[in-house]
Amino acid sequence: CTVYPKKYHWEMWKHFKSIDIQASIDDTGNRYEYNRYPAKWDIAKENLIKLRNNALIYDNVQLSISTTVSVFTVFYLDEFFDFITENKLPTPWLGRLQDPYYYRVNVLPDKIRELAQQKLFNSSYSDLQKIAIWLDDDESEHWEKFLEITNMQDRYRKESFSDTFSELFELIDK
Repeated sequence: CTVYPKKYHWEMWKHFKSIDIQASIDDTGNRYEYNRYPAKWDIAKENLIKLRNNALIYDNVQLSISTTVSVFTVFYLDEFFDFITENKLPTPWLGRLQDPYYYRVNVLPDKIRELAQQKLFNSSYSDLQKIAIWLDDDESEHWEKFLEITNMQDRYRKESFSDTFSELFELIDK
């Protein structure tokens, strides 16, 4: 959603039987920007809303949302689904991140992984309840690699995992 289709795209698409625009959005606000660096949330949100509106106008256009569930997003999925619901957007397809392995949901330490899993099980969104089982497997042996790569990336990008994901970081820091 960082680039909005030009007017000529919409004119051309009128001649197609079906157009499925698949937006890849994993979170909102500064967490979106962290995950999709160097994307800007305000631009993505504006484009997403315009896409939703145009999908309502054009009979042949459908908007779909694809969300990658990772160590960065799993703890905040309920909030993300609230945003989706409040903005009358389609329910996202949830994909489980596999690579890089140190960003998988299962790298979280046991205590935090269990808290995230409980949060998903207790969600009012059935799609999130279903994916709670993704946290059953323990891959916490990769946790140190996650911290190492994330710290290196933060220095390079001049960002802060601890500031951006403060609720999650507080659990890590305990």
